[in-house]
Amino acid sequence: MKTLTLARPASGPLSAPASTVSMGEGARTLFSRAWTSVKQRYQYGELVRELEGYRDRDLADMGFDRSEIRRVAYEGAYGRSRA
Repeated sequence: MKTLTLARPASGPLSAPASTVSMGEGARTLFSRAWTSVKQRYQYGELVRELEGYRDRDLADMGFDRSEIRRVAYEGAYGRSRA
């Protein structure tokens, strides 16, 4: 009678997946991006409220008009202009 021996590879279903480390890093990256987004949104709102509190003359001294408050606040919070 013949015997057949099967060797289970190290990446079989009972061993830990190789992507476990990257999944943890991926979750950390996702959380970091989400937290950055929350902070930027908060900063944007704060900038809009602050700039809306200035008089038109003060805004003109800073180099922009009241109609540009949201654009200026966006660039201040996100570091880039809207697409």
